[in-house]
Amino acid sequence: MEGEPAILYSCITRGTLLLVEHTKNYEHNFAQVAQSMMQTLASHTDYKAVYNAHESYLFHVIIENGIAYICVTTSDFNKVGAHAYLQEIIQRIHSTNLASRVNYAGEYELNREFSVVLGQEMDHYTSLKGYQKDDKLGTLQRQVNDVKEIMTQNIEKVVQPWGITG
Repeated sequence: MEGEPAILYSCITRGTLLLVEHTKNYEHNFAQVAQSMMQTLASHTDYKAVYNAHESYLFHVIIENGIAYICVTTSDFNKVGAHAYLQEIIQRIHSTNLASRVNYAGEYELNREFSVVLGQEMDHYTSLKGYQKDDKLGTLQRQVNDVKEIMTQNIEKVVQPWGITG
C-alpha cells in the first residue's frame, strides 16, 4: 500500500479523550497529533475541516454534537472519499448502542467493539479507486453545498441574539 492513496488512521474523540482508534501506519503517532488538534477544536460542537500536515498527510475532521470523527489520509487521497468514510463511520455509530455511549465512555472504552469496524471501513474506502479520481463537477457541487451550509450556520449565529428566525 506504500505510495498509494490511503486512509492510514482513524479515531473518534470527545474533546481530547480518545474513545476508539485504528491505525494502518505505525511509523507515525497520529493519535498524539489528533489529540493536540482537539485541544484547539474541543470548543466546537459542529465543525468540518481538512488540515494539511507536513504536506504528506491530511487530517479530515467532522465534529457533530461535540464528538469528533477524524481520519488521516495520504495527501493524494481524494477528499470526497475521506468525507464519505467519515459519514459512514458516523452512520455506523448512530445505528448501534454506541450512539449514546460516546457521550460518557472513558478513554479507549470503545476500542474493543469498534476499532475493527474502523479498520474494515478504512480498507473498504481505500480500495474504492473511484474515490481517488477527481469528479470535478461532483466535487465542486459538494464544496458549494458545504459553503452554503457554513454560511447558513454563521448567519443563524449572527441573528440569533436578536431573536430573528428564518
